[in-house]
Amino acid sequence: MPDPDRDMPAEVRAAQRALNKRAMPEAEAVGGTAEISAPGPVSSAVDDLLTRMLKAEQVDIIGVLPWQCAARLIEFQRDLEQRQENWQLPSVRYFTPSSARITLYRHKELLGPIVRHWVAGINGLRNWLRPWPLQAPESARLRIYEFNDIYLDCIVYTKSSDRDTEVTLLSQLPQLKSPSPGSPASNVTDLVVCRISDDQIARLDRYRQALVDRAHLMVPRHVLCRSDSNTQEPGAPGSEFKPVILQLHPNRTLYPEGTVSVGALIAVCCSTARGDGILLKERTPRNSYDDLGKLSLLSERVLAEDMSADLSEQLDPDDDRALEELWLWAGRPTSFEIPESAFRHAAQRELFVTCGLDVPADRLELRGRCFLEREGENKYLGLYVYRLELLRDAVFDELDYAQRWEEDLRLVLLSELYQPPMRKRLNRLLREREAWMKASVFASSREFTAPERVTQ
Repeated sequence: MPDPDRDMPAEVRAAQRALNKRAMPEAEAVGGTAEISAPGPVSSAVDDLLTRMLKAEQVDIIGVLPWQCAARLIEFQRDLEQRQENWQLPSVRYFTPSSARITLYRHKELLGPIVRHWVAGINGLRNWLRPWPLQAPESARLRIYEFNDIYLDCIVYTKSSDRDTEVTLLSQLPQLKSPSPGSPASNVTDLVVCRISDDQIARLDRYRQALVDRAHLMVPRHVLCRSDSNTQEPGAPGSEFKPVILQLHPNRTLYPEGTVSVGALIAVCCSTARGDGILLKERTPRNSYDDLGKLSLLSERVLAEDMSADLSEQLDPDDDRALEELWLWAGRPTSFEIPESAFRHAAQRELFVTCGLDVPADRLELRGRCFLEREGENKYLGLYVYRLELLRDAVFDELDYAQRWEEDLRLVLLSELYQPPMRKRLNRLLREREAWMKASVFASSREFTAPERVTQ
């Protein structure tokens, strides 16, 4: 029988597994990794609010939506579908702090809890309001706006035809850690709901209108590079990509011919009782838009925000002007290249979204740079390739945690990776760069020495 949870995005499945269950052990103590804290049981007051959101015509959300709420919304939505009730998903506007403000709260090496919760709130809303039916445009039901301020709680406006607008404050209590790690009080968070009184709604309405007037539509932009800087003198394997910036481009849209889309590629490796293994992502419509049905390494595109973590102001909405701002911030270099730190930021984001792990940047081992032409499209991929060795012990097992977080991850022994029938399931990059992958990417730290031309 098909598993209905297979259609559910990774972070939503993880939230559902966490509801009404014990918290995960504290991870920072065993190797510098952080994961989302498991919430305590969701109260009936939270469920009432989420039910109103689901059945409303218009929902406005201000702040940071608690990450576990999307799981309950999807669960309630499925209940309505099973009962075949006549309903329609609401139109939602989400006003949240800008990425420039949130990145000020990045830890030196980790994303940190504020960044994790902010990312999870955005992803959770997108997953709840994913196109259903598939041909319905997502843009018709969800708009995400960013404002240049910090507000980390959550205000929810729900409007229905049969009742007045209701306003609710949804707050997440601070995380408490007991003196003894692993005890029931460790790593537990809870949600508190407070209905706003009628005499305060007018004041909040003025604030909401100010946000509508000043907030900007969030349109993530990824960085495109010049192809001519890579095709004239191709480098040796592992040093063939030079990330000279050409332009910024709206994320998840078709990029122009003759340009290079850039990103981070992560080989997530581990030791097992049967030998060394690697976690590959099975690419499906739930998690990818190309190479469907294939197995691949984890990957994430570099966004403009990955280059500007130290900027305190939001980049200009105009792509060309934003590029100029990044160039000025970089010190007006003669050759404007993407810094290696931006690729690490992208890799950290992908490891959190796909594996639930907040991995310190210094655990990512740069193994080389790869340049690849997309077949017959006059488009190119430029990748910085990293290797991550998962930490495994009895207190906290990163491999087990990642597999529970994302059911589309497949553990494959390296000794079997290129053996039939596994080989035909691999995507093009893994197949075409087999020799280099084996020698330079999959090799453990004690077996690998980075060439000087790769080290930055």
